[in-house]
Amino acid sequence: MRFRPLNRTDVSRVMQHTLYMRGLAVAALAVCGLRWPELALQVMLADIGIISVLFALADLFVAAAIRPESVRSARKVGVLGFLGLGFGGVTLLLTFLSLSDMLAAIMTWLLVSGSACMMWGASLRRRDRASSVIAEWGAVQLLLAFLLVLFHPTSATAVLNASAAYAATLGAAQVALGVWLRRRNSVRGPAIAVV
Repeated sequence: MRFRPLNRTDVSRVMQHTLYMRGLAVAALAVCGLRWPELALQVMLADIGIISVLFALADLFVAAAIRPESVRSARKVGVLGFLGLGFGGVTLLLTFLSLSDMLAAIMTWLLVSGSACMMWGASLRRRDRASSVIAEWGAVQLLLAFLLVLFHPTSATAVLNASAAYAATLGAAQVALGVWLRRRNSVRGPAIAVV
């Protein structure tokens, strides 16, 4: 069997499918963790972290594969990969940290990733920016950082439940991003589609 290298027309299709898969997996695990918190919340958060890290590594491999053909697409996929690594790492760490360290890790994650998402969304062309959820997701993350400071949870269980709810929302946002890519590609045509 012969393999051919990825090109920029493959990337959009690959990213759609991986966004669907990771979004649905993260959302399903988070809902299960919220449904049965005493039984499986920490295990579900660890699983969400592992899934996020693995898909982020896949994104980074895709970005490296298409870099010779499209630097712009490689940067976007690479940013998604680094954001996934950050989220996965923080989610894995939450199950081991004390409450104050949990809050510091979550606050750092929300501020850094929210700022990165807003800058990424602002860098899109005006036509793409109007139908994208990227900048809005960044604004939501910055709002969540503000609410975290405002309400300052006092128990680790509350922080873990909030983290699972955030993961479910992040999964839904990833599915929405996959739908946006699919809709954008159907309008443009697959021959010129670039992530």
